[in-house]
Amino acid sequence: MKTALLASIFALTSLLGGCAMTRRITSIQEHPTQAVLMLETADNHSILGYRVRAEHVFWQCVERQGVLACQRQCGAPGQDFSCPTAMATSGGGTQTNVR
Repeated sequence: MKTALLASIFALTSLLGGCAMTRRITSIQEHPTQAVLMLETADNHSILGYRVRAEHVFWQCVERQGVLACQRQCGAPGQDFSCPTAMATSGGGTQTNVR
């Protein structure tokens, strides 16, 4: 009962807030010689269920004291590189120019 109530409150606040961001991991690669993990994610930003921006984000992660610490490698304030962006107009998929 308590779980259902919390889920309902979360769903209601998400709908009333109108904004959502989802992140899906598309690739995980270990560096062959260093203790570094490279992640790629597909980030989708939507308002009231309509996607307004899609981004392909690159992350570099290291393990520190048992915790995985990741830093964004593109699109962060102060960085020269912007992440590839995309917008799908039909079919619900996301396309980028990343190879």
